[in-house]
Amino acid sequence: MATGVLWPWIWGAALAQGAGTSPAPPIEQRPGQQVVDAEATLPEVRVRAQAGSEAAAPSADAARNVTVLTARDIARSSASSVADLLATEANLPLQSYFGNDRSATLDMRGMGESAGSNVLIVVDGVVLNENDLSGANLSSLSLSDVRQIEVVRGGGAIEHGSGAVAGVVRINTLPELDDGERRGRAQVRVGTLGERIGDLQLATRIGAWTPVLQLHRGQEPGWRNNSEFDSTRSALTLRWQASLGDVKADAHARATRQRDRYGLPGPVSRDVFESGSERELRSTQAPLDGGRTELDRQDLGASLDFGTLGQLTWTSSHRERRNPFYIGVDASRPLSEQEQLTTSERWDHQLKHRVGFDLAGRRQEVSLGWSRMDGEYARWDRPSSAPDHTRLQGEAASNAWTLATTLSPHSAITVQAGARWDHFESTRRTQQWSRDCAFAPFPVLVCSPYAYEDTQAPMAGDWFNRLGELGVVWQPGADTSFFARRNGTFRAPNLDELNKAAQNLRPQRGVTQELGWRQRAGERLSWSMTWFDLHLQDEIYYGREPNGDEVNRNRDEASRRQGIELAGRWQPARGWRLNGMLSYLVPSLAGRSGDIPLVARTTASLTLDWQPSTAWQAALSVRHVGPRRDGNATDADNPPLARLRAYQVVDAVVRHRLDDLELALGVSNLLNERYSTLAYSQTYYPMPGRQAHLTASVRF
Repeated sequence: MATGVLWPWIWGAALAQGAGTSPAPPIEQRPGQQVVDAEATLPEVRVRAQAGSEAAAPSADAARNVTVLTARDIARSSASSVADLLATEANLPLQSYFGNDRSATLDMRGMGESAGSNVLIVVDGVVLNENDLSGANLSSLSLSDVRQIEVVRGGGAIEHGSGAVAGVVRINTLPELDDGERRGRAQVRVGTLGERIGDLQLATRIGAWTPVLQLHRGQEPGWRNNSEFDSTRSALTLRWQASLGDVKADAHARATRQRDRYGLPGPVSRDVFESGSERELRSTQAPLDGGRTELDRQDLGASLDFGTLGQLTWTSSHRERRNPFYIGVDASRPLSEQEQLTTSERWDHQLKHRVGFDLAGRRQEVSLGWSRMDGEYARWDRPSSAPDHTRLQGEAASNAWTLATTLSPHSAITVQAGARWDHFESTRRTQQWSRDCAFAPFPVLVCSPYAYEDTQAPMAGDWFNRLGELGVVWQPGADTSFFARRNGTFRAPNLDELNKAAQNLRPQRGVTQELGWRQRAGERLSWSMTWFDLHLQDEIYYGREPNGDEVNRNRDEASRRQGIELAGRWQPARGWRLNGMLSYLVPSLAGRSGDIPLVARTTASLTLDWQPSTAWQAALSVRHVGPRRDGNATDADNPPLARLRAYQVVDAVVRHRLDDLELALGVSNLLNERYSTLAYSQTYYPMPGRQAHLTASVRF
């Protein structure tokens, strides 16, 4: 695999939001019933379907493993970020290079290094993932703004298309207000590492109109040298809800602007990592590497409810991103001569018509949808003013039609089926900024103007993907349900992968099968168990061609992730709540002896929540991730690359509430665990050690 000489480029590209392709893939990865009186004192936010988004399906009716995190769950958790919160969910371990949300990816069901391209993050109905290897930038979300999260495991390609292989995380952020209601929230967080983070949300409803303003400012020096992350974000949303005769209308427009600056400290050697010396773990060999991101996004959505004629929803989204960065900086040269740059632009449109009707005394539903995506991407290896620089340029587009039904042939049986017809096109060009010169006549040198010229034939892809799904839910009683599901998935090569690809690179395709059981025993105890089996053909990965070149290619052998997920919630006594998750999976390649790299067989979490009074609340959570193979491990390694060790991270928080003011004292990594979620050729990315933070929140 890649040699140590490549690592400065590898880890830098990993955080440059789509800045190229490497063995280390770029990252830029319950409804509880209220039974305790004290819980009623926590602020509750009603969550309904936003314009252009689907309402959260009750988990008892879903033919797949779905977890719903409500506003109350989020308010009582020990997490300080969206990534930390989701990492406590079953089979959803966190991958991170430097410990902040910008470098974080959620690895659902053992996708390993390609998790950022196989798990979709959808915010208010809009896909957050980019068209390159950067995945979804979770730093664009503040936990205080989140109202509800759905973790949908087992795919989601029928509705969302390419990339929804392992599953989808759906996040709702907009509050629901009554006419004349006003709501505000301000939050400030300070920490022992010197972080200063502030969030503000203001919302009011005046008649049919609801404006919402969200502001964020964060300064995080980071645990390691040169791991700082500073960000500013503003979002203005205007929502309109009214009745037009018998038609209920709901529309919104949102503009988001985000700017951030970050450092790239890179990996440390195995000797440094094993030494346990905090001074060496926090050191960096790349003190000048880093970058910044400029992101602008506009979202539009509308929903018209015609009653018996159904509901028509439409969403459109446009975003532009500019990401200059510096990799392997030479301190003896001006920084301006070493800048690299990526830019991207993406448009998404979706139209859906859903009709519900009664048949044989039971409710049935059918929906028809159309979606369109267009994306552009470019990367410059040197400043655009430099002669003979190289530009990698790509374009992608998809058109899709979807059909989905939810039928109830019997009072205890629900059948969910769907189909998708998807056409995906992409092109990639490698161009050089150059000019031609000739003597005409000698010694007069005449040169043409600088222009981009293709250095090789453009690479193009044109693929049709057809897939379907079928699920059945059987509810023999009010507290018991069983489900079975089989659905197809696919992922087209993204534009980063096409920039360094095998000639025959093609989409990966797969099938997921699931069997599950959900049970509630009274008001205080509930649990679920899910068995799953994900088969992939032509899985896209970064590997070696027969001629020795390392490129993005399709696996020759089939890959398989098979396992079981357990989750439970128990309220043993008044004021106490215990949540637990455990998963075990076998990630294998046909004909190979070792597991898929960077995938743990076991993951688990346990969260204890205690609320002794209306004013006090505390939570303690433990996350466990088992050992994993090195990201560059192969069966031919002699000697084998060392495995990443298992780790356990403990987080704790104590909250005190006085009217509308809340103070929270939290400690992350309470036991100061030394761990790394990623490693390539025995170089490691140490995660932050123990740190404390104080958060003050006020509602008005």
